[in-house]
Amino acid sequence: MSNPARIDAVAPVPPRTVRLVAALTFLSWSGMIVHDRISLPELSLLAPDVVLPTLVSVALFAAWWAGPGRPACQVPLLVVLLRLRPGRAT
Repeated sequence: MSNPARIDAVAPVPPRTVRLVAALTFLSWSGMIVHDRISLPELSLLAPDVVLPTLVSVALFAAWWAGPGRPACQVPLLVVLLRLRPGRAT
């Protein structure tokens, strides 16, 4: 007989891991900003090309931090993996 409380239990994320993932997320985001500033100097930091990827980064980090292993974190990962598969139509 399984314990339903055990199924929903998720181990807390160690603070060191949270800091590492936050730093890597910031590094990724700042790389995008530097790339955009070099290739498109007239692009504003409030342009949709900058704001939307920033919101996606923040949302994915928040979903991961809320509980890795939960569907809120697994669904975006699945979408990314499906988009990266070779031979897709678009």
